[in-house]
Amino acid sequence: MRSEIHNDIQDSIKAQAQVADWIAIKEHYIKGKKIDVLLQSKRTRHTIAAEVQLTERHAVENIILDLSVGCDKVWIISINKKISNRIERRASRKLNMFVLEKVRFLVLDDFIPNLKNNK
Repeated sequence: MRSEIHNDIQDSIKAQAQVADWIAIKEHYIKGKKIDVLLQSKRTRHTIAAEVQLTERHAVENIILDLSVGCDKVWIISINKKISNRIERRASRKLNMFVLEKVRFLVLDDFIPNLKNNK
């Protein structure tokens, strides 16, 4: 079961993507893999799997699976810099450079700076 903060973050990502004229689908399944928010460019059809990480648990697995089901890129959006750094270190040890080139490690405060103020 997803937490309320996880759900709120997904909703915020979806809303911001739609404002930027991207298609955004929350909790989207591709080939049995659930993606927190699937983003797709209306112009190029380029896809990004946006994964919300409240902990570092399953982050590397999400990256591997999201790319294996056909997403062009993966954004790992962590709730703070400490978690983001841990995920990035773990990913750099377990994944090759070809895979890492397709991943962005973002911190929630940078990605959605006003989320905390809107609660």
